Amino acid sequence: MPTARRPAALLPAPLARTLGFALLATLGAAEWARMLEGGGLGEAIAWVLAAVLAGETVAAAGRLPAPARVSAAALAAALGLVLAALASGLEPRLLAPARWPELSAGISRGLETLSGVTLPYGGFDPWPDVTLRLGGALLVTLAASLAGWPRAEERGYPFFALAVLLVLVATPVTAIGSPRSLALGAALAALTVCFLWLERLPLRPGIGVAVLGGLALAGALPLSAAADREDPWFDYRTWAEGLGTPASMRFDWEHSYGPLTWKREGREMLRISTPRPHYWKLENLEDFDGRQWLRRGVPDPFGSEPEADLDEDWDTRAGWTATARVTVRALRGEELAGAGTTVAVDAGSRRASPTFSPGTWQADAELEAGDSYSVRFHAPRPNPVQLAAASSGSRGEQGDALELVLPLLLAEPPPPDDTRRPVTAMRLKLRPFAARGQPLAQNERRGTSRPGVPALRNSPYWRTWRLAQRLKRGARTPYEFVRRVDAFLDRDFRYDERPAPAGAGEVPLDHFLFTGRAGYCQHFSGAMALLLRLGGVPARVATGFSPGGFRRRQGEWVVRDRDAHSWVEAWFDGIGWVTFDPTPAGTPARSLIAAINAPGETGTTDSAADAAGAGGARGARDPVGARGELDQPGPAAAAGASRGDGGPGAVLLTVGGGALLLVLLAALALVLRRHARARPQLARADRADRAVADLVVALRRAGRPLAPGTTLFELERRLGARREGSAYLTALRAARYGPDDSGPTAEQRRVFRRELAAGLGWRGRLRAWWALPPRRR
Repeated sequence: MPTARRPAALLPAPLARTLGFALLATLGAAEWARMLEGGGLGEAIAWVLAAVLAGETVAAAGRLPAPARVSAAALAAALGLVLAALASGLEPRLLAPARWPELSAGISRGLETLSGVTLPYGGFDPWPDVTLRLGGALLVTLAASLAGWPRAEERGYPFFALAVLLVLVATPVTAIGSPRSLALGAALAALTVCFLWLERLPLRPGIGVAVLGGLALAGALPLSAAADREDPWFDYRTWAEGLGTPASMRFDWEHSYGPLTWKREGREMLRISTPRPHYWKLENLEDFDGRQWLRRGVPDPFGSEPEADLDEDWDTRAGWTATARVTVRALRGEELAGAGTTVAVDAGSRRASPTFSPGTWQADAELEAGDSYSVRFHAPRPNPVQLAAASSGSRGEQGDALELVLPLLLAEPPPPDDTRRPVTAMRLKLRPFAARGQPLAQNERRGTSRPGVPALRNSPYWRTWRLAQRLKRGARTPYEFVRRVDAFLDRDFRYDERPAPAGAGEVPLDHFLFTGRAGYCQHFSGAMALLLRLGGVPARVATGFSPGGFRRRQGEWVVRDRDAHSWVEAWFDGIGWVTFDPTPAGTPARSLIAAINAPGETGTTDSAADAAGAGGARGARDPVGARGELDQPGPAAAAGASRGDGGPGAVLLTVGGGALLLVLLAALALVLRRHARARPQLARADRADRAVADLVVALRRAGRPLAPGTTLFELERRLGARREGSAYLTALRAARYGPDDSGPTAEQRRVFRRELAAGLGWRGRLRAWWALPPRRR
């Protein structure tokens, strides 16, 4: 009676396995790539090709003799992961051992950012993008290595590989949903069948297709229902919030001069990638309403374009123009951070528009943690010599920054024939520093002007006006006057976050200057800007954050809630807006006078300026506090960290790493080629012959090599002095020459391994483990 033959397979087994994996992996990788803005099949194919190559190399290691099989497979898997990293677009230099800390920190930062970012990700911070791409490529390669891993009876761990591939599909579904849930369910079910059973499908016409179609239809409905749920499979948002940054925080940047009550817990507000320290501005406070500084509520009279905030020759000073990449952490609001005057913003999918104050920008919607954008800004950094040679306001530029609203102590009644209310405030228009004559007081309601000094006498700021004139007297340049104001605020004033409030009939800044003499950054910056305007120097208050702490490894400035700050910008003709910070050093918002050279730069320093100037302003302050987690480099070091440019050493490491990778690949190829020649003999040998060959190798590794011609019986008599030790050799000899081919047991193997190590110390035990691992091959 003829025996039944197994029907011919639809495809050869090796090709079916590879094809089934490649199809399912492509689906998973393409789904994962949906979490990248613009990502799709192109990225997926590159990841899958690298994974298939790695998986086939791991599977090829299974054809080697038992002693080399696992080691070769592990080496192939490791090289496959390296190849996957390169296929993901990772910079090769980051694979050099010297760059591993940078890579680790970057991935950690990417994971933190992704916990609160909007997907698909299209921000300017590169690390979330790198993390997503690297994660997808590594998961595909891990699945390929599991699918091809050599085993005693069969190839790989397909169900473990399937679990990894399902993670690739499920993660984007839980994060951003799926617009084609039914199609995704059908494709996933069909490709899962292909991956697991394609090599077993028969070649009869229509049967394979019918089986696949039926299983796909059976699996599509539940899978599509799971993908089409209104709620995700697990609460991704709650999980992400637990891993992400703390609760976000909104700041009111306008001045109030009341006690500071907001908490400072060290929460990260922003991360800014740029080589040099700057004050990170969010708003300009350009209008003084008689009590406090406010942001402009109407369009600027000179237009909202950034050029209205810049000197006419600003573009000739390329060294003062730079770019920065800003990543939002816990800061809430629409305001976009920049430095000096922000010239342009690229906010990705969001729309950025100028505010009423030129040089500041805002987004079309509130920013969220993980959002990032790129800004191009112009921030003058002149030295004292340049400042001393510059005029201020003489060209008529920034004339609106020489205006103040003054409340009147005694209201001016209207004329007898005028029924309007009395005038309680007037607008004071001040003359530039070098111009003669007193200011003008404008009655905007009646459209009249008169000398401003009588109006000042009838205002709470008469003492402040006289102080400004006293500090201005004898100052030869606007810069000398600025330094005198700064020096005045450095004498007999102290930092206090809960200053005594102004009394009845007093205004906060006049009270600060003459009575309280204690306050925080709002008081110091508000008083300085007021004195500068009264002295004829266009000035305004800027609000945002001091430079923060620099992380050398990432090349980023980490800005925290305690860095919230307020400072002064003064206008100098031919230069532009220059930053000054009158707040005492050592305050929570660590600061520097950005107009003077930062620490580590060459050129004229603050000390030299103090010696040359008449006012004796304070020296530049350290932008980085004494935090253990933060490094303080000079500008050159910061620039190198930001670019990730390590010089010739980094190039050598990258080249050396590439060469090492090629050597490892060549070594693996030689091993495979060497053992391929012995494959026919091994194929013909039975299990007992292999066990004997393994024994010979084990004795050599244990330092007990056999002389040529030694038989198993002789070896049993020589090494089997104990009954337990000889049992392994007896079972091996019986399997080789007797009817019982079961071979030694695991316990006999363990006892024999212990006897191999007897008397050789810990090194002997290690060699015995290497010679005879604790498993049967």
